[in-house]
Amino acid sequence: MERLPAEGLSYNPAIDDYLELKDKLVKEEKKIIRHEEHLDRVLTSKLGKMTPEERYRTAISEMSEGLLKPDKNNQSEEEEDEKKKDEEEEEKPVVVAKAKKRISKAKKRARMLQHKEEKLLEQELHKLVEIDRVEEIAAEVEQEVQQTQRKAEYRVRKRKAMRAKLDLPIDFVEPEKLSGSLRTIEPLNNLLATGLPKVRKVSILKRTRAEVERKMRRIPTKRYTRSSHKEPMLPPTKPAKRAK
Repeated sequence: MERLPAEGLSYNPAIDDYLELKDKLVKEEKKIIRHEEHLDRVLTSKLGKMTPEERYRTAISEMSEGLLKPDKNNQSEEEEDEKKKDEEEEEKPVVVAKAKKRISKAKKRARMLQHKEEKLLEQELHKLVEIDRVEEIAAEVEQEVQQTQRKAEYRVRKRKAMRAKLDLPIDFVEPEKLSGSLRTIEPLNNLLATGLPKVRKVSILKRTRAEVERKMRRIPTKRYTRSSHKEPMLPPTKPAKRAK
């Protein structure tokens, strides 16, 4: 038994195999042509006489065939509903707007009095509810009064403290306490002398520009001298030999 070559390789079949394959293809092509001619005979004559709406309906029914199962009852009901709607639209009577009835002055006054009475009742009910909350309201008022008193006392104390003057001792060192070394002298009571450096450290007061620039991060730079500015290097001199 001869083996056929693998796919992708050249194939030179025998004459019998070639003729058999050709006949098979010709038969299939003739079958397709006959089927197309049959469709043309059956359908083209019908479609030529159909209106565009009928064509659209037939196309939709063909495309949805097998997907939807049409119920005869539903179709009949839909047709009946459409007929009823058409009949109702045709038989709709002309509606005439009715004139509004005029209200007498006595009725208007009665309504106004009723509205006022309802408002008065609401106010009385609100008062009764507030009477039940008398103790709570009194407690809230007392709390607010205490808060206002505390705020007033705090403001008075603050003003007094601002007006009062601090009597600091005079910066004077007695001669007996003087010595040759500054470390042995007791610290002064002057806030500017003792506390200013600490305050600056904590950054409560604004630091000087020099201090800020000193602590700023500087860009690292490398210094060098140009070759054009370099002085010519002299050759090293040899040490002279000593005479023996």
